Amino acid sequence: MNEREQFGDLSIAPEKEDFSTFENETFSEDVLVELGKKVAQQVDIIATKNNLSAKQALEIVLDGLNMPDDNQTVRERVWNAQGEIEVLCKKVDDLAATTKQDIHRVTTHKRFSNTTINITYFVHGTTIDNEKGISSGWFDVELSELGRKQSIELKNKIKNKKFDVVFCSDLKRATDSAKLMFDDIIPIIHDARLRECNYGKYNGQPSSIVEPMQEKMITDRFPEGESYEDVKIRISDFLNFLKKNYEGKNIALIAHKAPQIALDVLLKGKTWEKAFTEDWRKTKAWKPGWDYELK
Repeated sequence: MNEREQFGDLSIAPEKEDFSTFENETFSEDVLVELGKKVAQQVDIIATKNNLSAKQALEIVLDGLNMPDDNQTVRERVWNAQGEIEVLCKKVDDLAATTKQDIHRVTTHKRFSNTTINITYFVHGTTIDNEKGISSGWFDVELSELGRKQSIELKNKIKNKKFDVVFCSDLKRATDSAKLMFDDIIPIIHDARLRECNYGKYNGQPSSIVEPMQEKMITDRFPEGESYEDVKIRISDFLNFLKKNYEGKNIALIAHKAPQIALDVLLKGKTWEKAFTEDWRKTKAWKPGWDYELK
């Protein structure tokens, strides 16, 4: 039973190609190329329209070739070439199967490979404002001598940790801390999304005034400044940026209080109230880095 009998009326039948022009021709390279193109075109049409393998479609094409009965030489040569064409068709089918396997392998690898981003969060060293009891906010202040010493000591404490890149707030107290800790070791990228909360009119004001206000400014904004929800929005945007560009990497962050509390909310599922209550600055539980996982 040929393929036409097996599959019945197909949605598209092969067009009748006139091969009589090859009647007295030898099969030169150009002629074979032209003949191959005609056969390949028909195979592709039938295989696509009827969801057949290339070999099945080839049988239908060869069965439908419009050749005069007395042109035995051409007919025999075409049929004798069938074996070679079938080999080519098998290669096409094998390639399609391999491609499917490759796609499956790639998607499976994507699904089960390590895509977690490991974040270690460091706070900047002590500043001259810290020592004066001032909440700097967006005011740009220097590290104190103590802060510089802290950053150098922290570098030694984390020397066995491996990072792919360092991100830090673009405020000087963070950039200087990052430089003292990682300069000439790992690339350092400044990012304004990691800034402290903007206290607006309260930038650079006494901490005794600013800190009691902080937990009341979760949704309400500091006058001419930000709320902590605003901070969370920019930190969330930064995390999405990491997901798109640093999958499976180890990231060091150097920033301030507000971004760290926002991370506790976003990545550890804490409420704002709990994040503020458990903040190490209140509990006096400083560590040489806090670990977060971004999945």
